[in-house]
Formats: sequence, C-alpha cells, structure tokens
Amino acid sequence: TAGLEDVEDFARRVREAMARGLSKDDALAAVTVIPARQLGFGDRLGTLEAGRIANLVVETGDPFGETTRATEIWIDGRRIEIPERRGARPASEIKYEADVRPLPAPEAGPLAAPKAVVIRHATVWTQGPAGVIEDGDLVAVNGRITAVGRALAAPQGALEIDGHGMDLTPGIVDCHSHTGVDG
Repeated sequence: TAGLEDVEDFARRVREAMARGLSKDDALAAVTVIPARQLGFGDRLGTLEAGRIANLVVETGDPFGETTRATEIWIDGRRIEIPERRGARPASEIKYEADVRPLPAPEAGPLAAPKAVVIRHATVWTQGPAGVIEDGDLVAVNGRITAVGRALAAPQGALEIDGHGMDLTPGIVDCHSHTGVDG
C-alpha cells in the first residue's frame, strides 16, 4: 500500500499485476506465505494447515476479485468485527447459527468467543500442499487450526459458520512490503 492515496486501491493494483501475468496463487503468496517465511513465522502463519495459528480472512469471492469483500477476520481463532463499508456484502447474506448476532454494535463486546469454530463449505485457499479446496471445511480450537479438508467432524459446542459462496484465506500477513517482487 506504500504510495497509495487510498489503501482501498490495493486489490485493484494487485488485479492490474495479475492482468500483466502475475498468477492469483503468486499474488496471494506475496501477502501470506512469503512475508510469513521472511519474518521467521513460516512455521506458524501464512497457510491454512493443522497446527497453524487461526488467523483467517473470510471473503465474498476470489482473493483480490473486483467485487470481493472481506466479511470476517479471525485472529488467534477470535472473530474481529469489520465495520460496514459502502459496497460491503449485506449482513443478511452471512449465515450464522441462530443464537449469534451478525452485526452487534461495537460497544456490545465480542460477537462470539467460542472454544472451537468450524467454517463449512467454503473455497479454502490453503497456500499449502493441499492447494485450493472447493467445498472445504476448516476447524480451529483454542485459536489453532486443527483440521482442513472436506466434511470434517465438529468438536462439541463448536460455532459453525456456513461458508457457501465464500473464500477463506490465511490472514493477510503483510500488504505493505515489497515481498511480491522479492523472489
């Protein structure tokens, strides 16, 4: 985002690079796997795999897509509120368990602090050996990813989130560096 007047322009600039030949996988790696490895956190961050820290971004479509918007961010397995923005996906389109409020006021405290979270039926961009898993699930317990795959068993009492039509990526590690051009 260095030099951008509006940081919201970041995804558009990545799309320009992809139009010039940068692959979608390489673009995502430039803000996840590569900076995690360069910062010495490649064993904990940058991919969606069992044992990794559950830093996640849930998006409405392909990473960097023109109409894609982040709908949820999870850090250490805890959901962080994203304020409503113009053009953001309506909260009514996000499906939660009946007892979880989709958009509480910021002063209402955390939306949920479950011990375990399962995101089901999403397109999961693992950035790891499993590649992209269509109709995939992710299980996180106590802030750590415990499983990634299809039709995974949910721990008892887990918060289950319907990820149909959503894409799940590792949390963005670094969008302000030059790591995308650093080999």
